[in-house]
Amino acid sequence: MLKLKLQTKIGIYFESPLSVKLIVKKMSPTDWIVACMGPRGNMMHCLLKEESSNKLNQVKFNTTGKEPPADIMEVETEMMIFLEAGITDITREGNILRVKAGERKW
Repeated sequence: MLKLKLQTKIGIYFESPLSVKLIVKKMSPTDWIVACMGPRGNMMHCLLKEESSNKLNQVKFNTTGKEPPADIMEVETEMMIFLEAGITDITREGNILRVKAGERKW
Protein backbone atom coordinates (compact mmCIF):
# COMPACT_ATOMS: atom_id res chain seq x y z
CA MET A 1 0.00 0.00 0.00
CA LEU A 2 1.27 3.44 -0.95
CA LYS A 3 0.97 6.21 1.62
CA LEU A 4 -0.03 9.40 -0.13
CA LYS A 5 1.55 12.61 1.10
CA LEU A 6 0.37 15.87 -0.40
CA GLN A 7 1.61 19.23 0.77
CA THR A 8 -1.25 21.67 1.19
CA LYS A 9 -1.09 25.38 0.42
CA ILE A 10 -0.17 26.17 4.01
CA GLY A 11 2.65 23.64 4.13
CA ILE A 12 0.90 20.90 6.12
CA TYR A 13 1.05 17.37 4.77
CA PHE A 14 -2.17 15.49 4.25
CA GLU A 15 -1.71 11.74 4.71
CA SER A 16 -3.98 8.93 3.69
CA PRO A 17 -3.46 5.17 3.98
CA LEU A 18 -5.32 4.72 0.68
CA SER A 19 -3.62 3.08 -2.25
CA VAL A 20 -3.17 5.66 -5.01
CA LYS A 21 -1.90 4.81 -8.47
CA LEU A 22 0.15 7.37 -10.42
CA ILE A 23 1.27 6.56 -13.95
CA VAL A 24 3.74 8.71 -15.89
CA LYS A 25 4.37 7.84 -19.53
CA LYS A 26 6.27 9.55 -22.31
CA MET A 27 4.07 9.21 -25.38
CA SER A 28 6.41 10.89 -27.91
CA PRO A 29 9.62 12.92 -27.74
CA THR A 30 7.68 15.96 -26.42
CA ASP A 31 4.36 14.56 -25.12
CA TRP A 32 3.74 13.09 -21.67
CA ILE A 33 0.68 11.76 -19.88
CA VAL A 34 0.23 11.59 -16.10
CA ALA A 35 -2.72 9.56 -14.81
CA CYS A 36 -3.87 9.22 -11.21
CA MET A 37 -6.61 7.20 -9.51
CA GLY A 38 -7.55 6.19 -6.00
CA PRO A 39 -9.68 3.13 -5.14
CA ARG A 40 -13.26 3.44 -6.44
CA GLY A 41 -12.54 7.06 -7.36
CA ASN A 42 -12.25 9.24 -10.41
CA MET A 43 -9.60 8.75 -13.04
CA MET A 44 -7.65 11.98 -13.52
CA HIS A 45 -5.13 12.61 -16.24
CA CYS A 46 -2.95 15.44 -17.50
CA LEU A 47 -1.43 15.93 -20.92
CA LEU A 48 1.96 17.63 -20.86
CA LYS A 49 4.23 19.11 -23.53
CA GLU A 50 7.98 19.21 -23.00
CA GLU A 51 9.37 22.54 -24.16
CA SER A 52 12.84 23.04 -25.63
CA SER A 53 14.15 24.15 -22.22
CA ASN A 54 13.12 20.75 -20.73
CA LYS A 55 10.26 22.46 -18.87
CA LEU A 56 6.84 20.84 -18.82
CA ASN A 57 3.71 22.71 -19.83
CA GLN A 58 0.37 21.16 -18.86
CA VAL A 59 -1.99 21.55 -21.82
CA LYS A 60 -4.97 19.57 -20.55
CA PHE A 61 -6.49 18.17 -17.35
CA ASN A 62 -9.44 15.75 -17.35
CA THR A 63 -11.34 13.86 -14.68
CA THR A 64 -14.24 11.45 -14.97
CA GLY A 65 -16.27 13.75 -12.70
CA LYS A 66 -18.32 11.23 -10.73
CA GLU A 67 -19.05 11.67 -7.03
CA PRO A 68 -16.36 9.76 -5.07
CA PRO A 69 -17.27 7.65 -2.04
CA ALA A 70 -17.20 9.57 1.25
CA ASP A 71 -14.17 7.68 2.59
CA ILE A 72 -11.93 8.87 -0.26
CA MET A 73 -13.46 12.32 -0.87
CA GLU A 74 -10.74 14.23 1.00
CA VAL A 75 -7.75 12.53 -0.64
CA GLU A 76 -9.33 12.74 -4.10
CA THR A 77 -10.06 16.44 -3.67
CA GLU A 78 -6.42 17.04 -2.67
CA MET A 79 -5.21 15.10 -5.72
CA MET A 80 -7.53 17.06 -8.02
CA ILE A 81 -6.44 20.45 -6.63
CA PHE A 82 -2.80 19.41 -7.03
CA LEU A 83 -3.17 18.26 -10.64
CA GLU A 84 -5.38 21.19 -11.67
CA ALA A 85 -2.59 23.57 -10.61
CA GLY A 86 -0.61 22.39 -13.64
CA ILE A 87 2.37 20.03 -13.55
CA THR A 88 5.59 21.92 -14.25
CA ASP A 89 8.29 19.41 -13.31
CA ILE A 90 8.82 15.67 -12.82
CA THR A 91 12.10 14.38 -11.42
CA ARG A 92 13.34 11.09 -10.02
CA GLU A 93 15.38 10.97 -6.81
CA GLY A 94 16.37 7.33 -6.37
CA ASN A 95 13.15 5.39 -5.77
CA ILE A 96 11.12 8.59 -5.34
CA LEU A 97 9.29 10.37 -8.14
CA ARG A 98 8.85 14.10 -7.43
CA VAL A 99 6.00 15.88 -9.19
CA LYS A 100 5.67 19.65 -8.97
CA ALA A 101 2.40 21.43 -9.77
CA GLY A 102 2.11 25.14 -9.12
CA GLU A 103 3.99 25.81 -5.88
CA ARG A 104 3.40 22.32 -4.46
CA LYS A 105 5.45 19.12 -4.68
CA TRP A 106 4.24 15.58 -4.30
